[in-house]
Amino acid sequence: GLYITGTYFSYTRAAILSMVLAVIIYFVIKLRLVVPSIMITILIDVTGVSALLYNNNYMRMNPVYERTISHQRFDKLISATYKMEDISTMERVYRWVAGVQMIKDKPLMGFGPGTFYASYGGYTVSSFQTYVSNNPDNSTVHNYYLLTFIEQGLFGFLIFVSLCIAVLVIGERTYHRTRDARDKIIVMAAMLSFCIILLLNTINDMIETDKVGPFFFLSMA
Repeated sequence: GLYITGTYFSYTRAAILSMVLAVIIYFVIKLRLVVPSIMITILIDVTGVSALLYNNNYMRMNPVYERTISHQRFDKLISATYKMEDISTMERVYRWVAGVQMIKDKPLMGFGPGTFYASYGGYTVSSFQTYVSNNPDNSTVHNYYLLTFIEQGLFGFLIFVSLCIAVLVIGERTYHRTRDARDKIIVMAAMLSFCIILLLNTINDMIETDKVGPFFFLSMA
């Protein structure tokens, strides 16, 4: 109860949404629906990305520079998010668009580890620019899957995604094979922790940070 309350008052959209999705994932694991869920997720992702890239449809998502600002009230932040007027959301889109351009340039082997910040400037599209696009924090693309593709190419991306899928499939199998009630709780906790990190990394790139990385690999182990 304390953690849920703290997460709510952090006003962190991704963390709040991940808590809700964790409840759904709990039942997905209980009902042995991990494999169908993975297949549906891949289908949705491929369809969505294809639709955005077709005829450069993503260009229609460019923000209005003057109205794309930060918001202090949580209700206004949520409203601005779906209107594409929240600066943190649209700055992510700005970097994702640059990331896609980078992948087109070096699709198979990528640019190399730790190279996004030094390389992405020449691939940005000015119509997606926001007030914080000068990137004073030297942060990266804010999507770990995209970051892996950019820096390690198609092969690195497929290795990482395959590893994550293997953990999910083996984790579900382990949960249902485990007989001890306490061990089942531990396996489920590790699975939910792992899934929450996977969800958060769709809009962040935190696996290589000291706050999130250890939980990712400990849950996997």
